[in-house]
Amino acid sequence: MSTSQHYRLHVKTLLLAMIALIASLLAGVVVVSAVDPFPGLPNDGRINVVHHFGGDALYCVDANGNPTDQFSDNNLGGIKLLNIDGQQLWFVSAADIEAAILLAEATPGLGVEVITAPGSYGPSFLYVFADQEEDGIIKFQFTAFDEWGKTNTMEFKFCEPVGPISGGEVPGDDIPAPVCNTTNIYDFCVCVFEYCDATANSESEYEACLDQYLPVEACPVF
Repeated sequence: MSTSQHYRLHVKTLLLAMIALIASLLAGVVVVSAVDPFPGLPNDGRINVVHHFGGDALYCVDANGNPTDQFSDNNLGGIKLLNIDGQQLWFVSAADIEAAILLAEATPGLGVEVITAPGSYGPSFLYVFADQEEDGIIKFQFTAFDEWGKTNTMEFKFCEPVGPISGGEVPGDDIPAPVCNTTNIYDFCVCVFEYCDATANSESEYEACLDQYLPVEACPVF
């Protein structure tokens, strides 16, 4: 074999080896990125990975209605709530969400209503607020009922899924839930205030009750 032929074969072998190495590295990246961050829990793109709202699931969606990690999509996306059968209960557009965010940024710490609409088992409330404890970072708060009439609340940043570790804690069952069958935010607030006042045995229990069941800073002062 001539020196030139040997050189060409050697270069070809090196190129094939490099291609194989790059392919294996890319495959490794794909495998790592495909790892389920919450094994054994819903991984269909919903935000409420662990919080239970009677089977209802909250999603940030793109312009085609597909789950995504951001709701804007050139202002054509939004946030939607689906029931356990995948039927849409409500949708709020990116434009409406952005308008609420602007109001929240102008009034740090106060909740701004994004949408109030029926869930499967009662009213649901989506609010946005600028968290003063985290340098004004924008957060959302979603409140809705489950099939037992219990009110659950979930906070999330951007469109990050809320699992058992990141994004927040799973609400406990230590405080019985009020039953407030109304989609009117004022009536809902009155219902929760009256419930917490009647059931709490101390000021701390009263505050804990309000913190768990009221949309953040959404209610008038009583």
